[in-house]
Amino acid sequence: MGCSVSNHQPVKPIKRVEVTQRTNENGTPKVVPKSNFLMAVQSPTRRLSRSELVLQELSKQRANEMESKDPKIEEIFNFSDFSVSMKNASPSTRLGKRGNRKQSVRPGQSLEQFEFGDFCVRMEDSLDEAIIKTYESSAFSSGGYEPYNLENFCFPPRAPTQTRLKLEMKMAPKQYNMYTLIGHPNKVKCVALSPTEKYYVSSANEDLSVSMFDIYSGKEIVSFFGHEDSIISVSYSLDCKLLATTSRDNTMMMWDAVTGRQLFIFDHDKVVICCSFSHDSRFLVSGCQDMVCRVWDTKKRREMAAFSGHTGIVVCLDWAPDDSMIVSGGSDQILRLWDPRTGIGIRQISGHGGIILSCQFSAVGDSIVSNDERTIKVWDWKEGRCLTTIDVATLKRPSTKSARKLAWSITSFCPSVWGSLIIGVANDRMVSIFNPLSGDEVLSLNCKAPVYSLSSGLHSKIVFGDAYGNIYVTDLF
Repeated sequence: MGCSVSNHQPVKPIKRVEVTQRTNENGTPKVVPKSNFLMAVQSPTRRLSRSELVLQELSKQRANEMESKDPKIEEIFNFSDFSVSMKNASPSTRLGKRGNRKQSVRPGQSLEQFEFGDFCVRMEDSLDEAIIKTYESSAFSSGGYEPYNLENFCFPPRAPTQTRLKLEMKMAPKQYNMYTLIGHPNKVKCVALSPTEKYYVSSANEDLSVSMFDIYSGKEIVSFFGHEDSIISVSYSLDCKLLATTSRDNTMMMWDAVTGRQLFIFDHDKVVICCSFSHDSRFLVSGCQDMVCRVWDTKKRREMAAFSGHTGIVVCLDWAPDDSMIVSGGSDQILRLWDPRTGIGIRQISGHGGIILSCQFSAVGDSIVSNDERTIKVWDWKEGRCLTTIDVATLKRPSTKSARKLAWSITSFCPSVWGSLIIGVANDRMVSIFNPLSGDEVLSLNCKAPVYSLSSGLHSKIVFGDAYGNIYVTDLF
């Protein structure tokens, strides 16, 4: 056999290269060995690109801003969807969301601002001149609340049904059915259950529209487009014919709930935060950033009355069962009851230590439930007396690794079958039902993420949405 001859040249071994850097403590050179095979040749200093120079300049500017930061910025706390100045917060809410980190403030952001959900509005300490001129002749602005006779006031009597007598004996649902629907790709901002409990409407964070879904299959039926900014709240009329939405675009819109057609736009001067239909669907009330609640006629499509008694942003409101009065609350931490026909105040109830996030009349109308981030309270509105207080610190929850501070998000009464019970939603992925007399927890529902929207039906269903976009439907038996 022949032998083959290789054409490769012999490889010379690479010598060990040593580079001297600095010196040791004894003065001898410090030797740093490099690779035995390759030695990286250091290139001369590279010239920075224009984008890198811009990033360096921005970093310097941010560092200077942090050094010159106003110490008053630390006087802002963050609770879930809310960020307000400390003078409007309770002493126990100084810690920010998810731990002890405080809310950071963007450059140019005023301390006198209020963040609700995903929008930020300026805190008002006085009414606009146009509003003052419009309502300066009213009885309220002339001084105090008008005397209101409560002695002979009563809601229409309700016959004690067998279901209600059974509720008074047990005060707890025996069974419930709960299932989950895929609703939205992100946080469910608002949800409303139809009075027939066959459909629900909901909107996600930053959505410019709301959609109607089948409550059993989750199939989308119709969408409502027309707003120019994200939706904040939604309300169903009791006859299932009308739908109302509020948005950051300073408008409240009324829709045909069957066809999705836009019927009318109610313009406001500032952001409209909440709305609610009267039980006869004749009137629609809105709560605005300018601290005024306005009552609109849905047929004549004009403003009928206004209540300017709040000293802070209006966050929540609800009609009495007979539509004789409205309860509203907000950042002034006071529940106010007023006449929707005249806009004159009837009674104010104090006792909350923080921003009132939600309020609702009971089905009978003799009590009101409301909550701030720390407590849920049940009120006898005629006497202005608190009947029950449920502190979030008393919740019995299994220990978790998360350091999230517990806080109430929203509250409501249960559907009419269990209408005396209270629903309380905290930021720990639990929806709880409480006995209003003792404050004891009788039922707890576990969710996949914290819940921020809730709607209670007229019969037996409850619908709520979480931060992951899931929609939960619960049927109480």
